[in-house]
Amino acid sequence: MDSYRPRLVTAVAVCALVGGVVLLATTLALSQGPTNPKMEAAARNTPPPAPASPKRWSAHSVAEVEANLASDGNYAAAIARLSSGPEPDPRAVGRIPTLGTPLFVRGLAVGNPDEYLVPVNIGVETIAIIKIGVDAKGLGQIDAVRGWSNAPTFPATTQASAMVIASTAADPAVKAELVWAQIRAVADDLQPFWRLTRASGAVYFLFEDGRLTAAGDMGF
Repeated sequence: MDSYRPRLVTAVAVCALVGGVVLLATTLALSQGPTNPKMEAAARNTPPPAPASPKRWSAHSVAEVEANLASDGNYAAAIARLSSGPEPDPRAVGRIPTLGTPLFVRGLAVGNPDEYLVPVNIGVETIAIIKIGVDAKGLGQIDAVRGWSNAPTFPATTQASAMVIASTAADPAVKAELVWAQIRAVADDLQPFWRLTRASGAVYFLFEDGRLTAAGDMGF
C-alpha cells in the first residue's frame, strides 16, 4: 500500500537588523517526505479550473442593452484596447469613445441567434462594433469586437438608403430589416445585411459591399 506522510522541517533565517537588534524569522516548511505516485499523477492530469464566464445580463430590448452593456465583465477591457491596447486604433488614442444606439440584428437562418451590434464612436465617426450575443432567455454578453473603417458610420448603408436602392418605380421597397447569416466571403454575425421586401413580396438582400441580390439567388 502506498504511504504518504508529510513531516515538518524548521528553518531559521536572519531577516533584518533593526535598531542594532537582529530579528530572526522562524518558518515551518512542509516537507513532502516519501511521494505518492498516484497523487502526483492526478495533480499532473487535472486541468486547472476554467475561468468564470462573464455574467449575462438582460438584453430584451435596445433600452436594456443601453442600460446594461457597461456592466458586462468584458466591457472595460474591450473599450480600453481600442485606445491603449497593444495595437490601439490611432483614431481613439487620447480620446474617449462613446456608444451609438444598439442595432437589433435578426438571425436569418435556422439556428442563428439574434444579436445586437453597438457602434463605438469617436466624435461622429464609428471606429468599432461590439457584438452582443443573446441567448434563448434574452440574456446578453459581449461576444466580439470588430474594427470599422468602411464608412463614417455603421452600417455603411442606412435603412432609408437601402430602401431606395432596392426600389423600382413599379415595385418599391416597403420593409427593411437588418439580418445576419453565414454566407461565405459575404456575410456573417459581424457583417450583417439588409433584408428588403418590395410591395410585390419579392425579397432582396443588400450586402455590406453594396451588392443587391435576390434572396432566392442566395438560397433563402
